[in-house]
Amino acid sequence: MDKSHPLVRLFDHEFYMMNFVRTQLPLAPEIIGFREHYFVTPNYGKNLTYYGHLPQEHPEDSSLEDLAIHVFYAFGKALGMLHDYGMAHGRPALRDIVYNPDTDDVMLLDWENARRWYEFTPAGWDLLIFIHSFIREGDLPHSYLHAAMNGYSTARCARETVLHVKEVLHKHDNLFKFCRLLEPFHFVDTEAAVKSFDFIQGLKTE
Repeated sequence: MDKSHPLVRLFDHEFYMMNFVRTQLPLAPEIIGFREHYFVTPNYGKNLTYYGHLPQEHPEDSSLEDLAIHVFYAFGKALGMLHDYGMAHGRPALRDIVYNPDTDDVMLLDWENARRWYEFTPAGWDLLIFIHSFIREGDLPHSYLHAAMNGYSTARCARETVLHVKEVLHKHDNLFKFCRLLEPFHFVDTEAAVKSFDFIQGLKTE
């Protein structure tokens, strides 16, 4: 495949990002083998979608609620650390964030996404994508999202990043007003976008 092909560029970007991030923080998978068009990483655990639904699937085990809160807090703290180092993931959706209970470590997968809404900083885009991904699940308790934001609030850049996201979204208030008009159609992404807007605008920054 030609090196100018978009898939090759995505592969090269992800390969570079994972190796670079690992020189700073243990938040990207270790590449233990690779060839021209693929690489191999260890299994780092289940993703946040799994942990978010675990308490619902096993209501008899009260400890799972505390585990889910801990996992989301740990992720928020990890994302804040990444942003404090001046780096960003690009698309921290729940399916791309995994947790290993044996080591109490969070790992971010799939670093190939370099696209974003140009008005957002990379950190701001990360935060928005995570919140949208969480709300898009539709059935996760908001206590988990608040736990993630509490973890994120430990970062030096947290307040500045939240204010930045609020400001950009506020500039496009008319877009979200239009999205609200589509609510009777129950488009999943549109509903999640409106709820993400409301959640972010409601965040306290003092």
